Amino acid sequence: MQTIKEKRFLLERKAEYLREKIQQILNNYSPELRHKMLETQFRLTNVRGKLKFLRRNSQSDIDYRNEQMHTFSKKLEKNLIDSDGLIFHATPIYNAEKIIKSGRIISGRDLWTIPTSGDPKGKFSATTKDQVETSVLGYAGLNSYIGFLPAGVIFVLKAQNDAEYQMAKDDAYMANVNFKQNPAHLYGLISTPENLPRLKIWMNEQNHPQPVYDYNGFINHISRKRDGIFIPYTKNQKQV
Repeated sequence: MQTIKEKRFLLERKAEYLREKIQQILNNYSPELRHKMLETQFRLTNVRGKLKFLRRNSQSDIDYRNEQMHTFSKKLEKNLIDSDGLIFHATPIYNAEKIIKSGRIISGRDLWTIPTSGDPKGKFSATTKDQVETSVLGYAGLNSYIGFLPAGVIFVLKAQNDAEYQMAKDDAYMANVNFKQNPAHLYGLISTPENLPRLKIWMNEQNHPQPVYDYNGFINHISRKRDGIFIPYTKNQKQV
């Protein structure tokens, strides 16, 4: 089994290879190489992100994440109703930091001007409660402890109209969002207990008022809301 020391070494070697590749492109730059340049910069950015958050695993964190992979989607579907208009977008922790600090969730094609995923221009991948398992298992980084990384983050978004919710439900996309300009678009964040302190710091630094939940806390929140005993969130309130 790979150790964290070996993982760091491999990531550092990959980063050095990508830096050298970028320098080679710059040394022989032509407009035809622009796409290759941006693609390599994108890969290097992701490697640097992983290196930044690399840390030793803890068994309690692994156990918590495995539990959520098996139970969260079912609990969410049971407790959430379509009329709540909630939409979910999951991303690795290193991307979540950038999203929080920029106040935007936008298509990778818009951010990098090249395809970085299957997302079309002007839209990013998103799911409703019926397909949230795709976000949880595919993009929330719950199994990224294999690479000694913290879990990712699920951004919970609030549809501003029926058409916006229907697009996410039918097509698994949402139009680019700027929640710094329109705070009502962001409902809150979901992640693991390990990530909650750093997420709260990032949110407070940007004066984003939305709450941060762990997975169990979010299920408690929506079930209480469904049962009519929801207590409105205040910024200093602990999420349970």
